[in-house]
Amino acid sequence: METSDNAQGEVRRADETTAAWRQVDEGWGRAAVDFATLSEPANCREYVALHAELGVGAGDRLLDVACGAGLAVELAALRGASCAGIDASPRLVAVARDRSPAADLRVGDMHHLPWEDGSFDVVTSFRGIWGTTPDARWPRYAACSGPAAGWG
Repeated sequence: METSDNAQGEVRRADETTAAWRQVDEGWGRAAVDFATLSEPANCREYVALHAELGVGAGDRLLDVACGAGLAVELAALRGASCAGIDASPRLVAVARDRSPAADLRVGDMHHLPWEDGSFDVVTSFRGIWGTTPDARWPRYAACSGPAAGWG
């Protein structure tokens, strides 16, 4: 069985990791529509500013890790980027898919990205990734974005 590291650097079996992400959906997912309409818009300026700073635009391939309800993905797509995102909450990803039907939005474990190395020019994450990610995972995010990619 596959194993992974948790935030404390301990090794867990894949089924334990999956159970932990189900708990994320119980919290954030339960109020997915409220989050998308009441809370997430408060971050709009931050998303727009970071996309501008990174030069996100037409032709860029952007991955948003822990994408939540997908507002940052939607805003990047409006700048012309081809977008993808991953989040542990099926209910939040459902909202994100409604917002951005052309984006490659997946339910999954952000510590086990399903995309090939070099698939993206830009990788972003707003809040969801920082508190739960062991330092050992950062090289995987960098590999997924390829050389000379933007990070935010």
